[in-house]
Parts: sequence; C-alpha cells; structure tokens
Amino acid sequence: MVTIQSILQPQASVVYTEMNEEEAVIWHMDIQEMFTLNLTGIRIWTGIQEGLSVMAISHRLVQEFEVEEAQATASVIALIQELLTRDLVTIQEPA
Repeated sequence: MVTIQSILQPQASVVYTEMNEEEAVIWHMDIQEMFTLNLTGIRIWTGIQEGLSVMAISHRLVQEFEVEEAQATASVIALIQELLTRDLVTIQEPA
C-alpha cells in the first residue's frame, strides 16, 4: 500500500526516455509495454529515481506548480498506483 512515507524504485527492466521538456516514455522491456508521462509525471518519475518519498515528491510539485498540497499528493499517489499496477516501480522496503 502506498503511503506518504513510501519510497519507490523503478523496476530493473524499465527504461526512461524524455522525448522533450513536457513528455517522456517509460518502456518496460520484459513485457514490451510503453507508458507516457506528461510534465507532472516527469517530475514525479524524477523524484522516484532520486529515492524521494511520496511526501517529498508532493512538496516539490507544490513548489513548482503552485498547487494545493492535497491535490499534489493525490496526483502523486494516483500516478504511483498506476505505475505499480503496470509493474514499472516497486515499493522499497525499509532497511
């Protein structure tokens, strides 16, 4: 289950490519599936790659896009749940 404290990591078989400043593609090599990200999705994915928690990623969105924290958190969690469903990321277990 995803919480605001969750930290995720990309699956090893996932390749990320930015097409331009506002669009990127995630390619899952094992299942040959592509997933497209918009600008907000790019920022969320970048936070995942950096090992940030859901809360930290949400705070970044609040600062960059000037949205309410509740809206930012909902957007982060919604995308993460979609990425989990498509097996593009995993929840990192605490050390």
